[in-house]
Amino acid sequence: MSRTIGMEPLKKHLRYTLTSGYVKNKKRPVTTLIIAPAERAKSTEATKFDEAGSGALYLQDFTSYGLRELLSELSGKEREGVHHIVIPDLERISARSRNVRHQILADMRTIVEEGFIRARTYNTKLDMSDNPYQCGFIICTTKEDVSDGRSIYRKGNSLPSRLIPFTYDFSNGMREDVLDFVMREDSYMREQKESLVGKAFDVVLPDSYSMTLKMGAKILAKETEKWTNSPDELIGVRALENLSTYVKSVALYNGRQKVTEDDFNEFLWLFNWMNFKYYDIDEFERRD
Repeated sequence: MSRTIGMEPLKKHLRYTLTSGYVKNKKRPVTTLIIAPAERAKSTEATKFDEAGSGALYLQDFTSYGLRELLSELSGKEREGVHHIVIPDLERISARSRNVRHQILADMRTIVEEGFIRARTYNTKLDMSDNPYQCGFIICTTKEDVSDGRSIYRKGNSLPSRLIPFTYDFSNGMREDVLDFVMREDSYMREQKESLVGKAFDVVLPDSYSMTLKMGAKILAKETEKWTNSPDELIGVRALENLSTYVKSVALYNGRQKVTEDDFNEFLWLFNWMNFKYYDIDEFERRD
């Protein structure tokens, strides 16, 4: 949705998440879980980015078999250009059996952390041992879908510690603005972005930001630990890796290969929604 109704935080979060795929000096591309109540434009925004230039593939009905089939159909060059898989509706997975959901989440963890090595379907066998396929995910779902603490996405699942959450809601005033906005012809305009496919850039993150990033990582780790009812105490290693990459992607998206104060302030603003608290998306002062 247009920035005129206050969706700019989500739009920027999506841009920077996708840009993380072009950061060379990173542990992994950023994976994000976007959660909001129904009819809050999550999927609409996530699918606006132009596929040819964003490095993203969209999977409406995500299964382990479907993922393997997709990877087997892509050439090596095409796989190099795809660094994110967008799942605009995680609720579809919830309708599947528990075993199927476990396998899907296991595959996602593998792809995010180590990279996919083999993909096999009934008529295709793909071996990527020499160059495991690693990518990030952009996952959208509703607050209701993950509200139960016993949910497979929360209990006994280590995927949340590998991602950056982004949760929000609409203020009462904004809900009225949205109804007016969807009547306009430009409500579903796609985002266009200059393609960086085939490119990768080292981005310098000055040490002066390390202390604040460590504090943010500890906060995010505690949020995740509480949300997942984890019996383990998370110290924030993965959170720090992900946040560091995120900050670098902010700089890279804005045409820089060294993080500046403006880039870091942009990250700090967006960090307001990197939790499971569902703050109004128009609650915090905007930074443009």
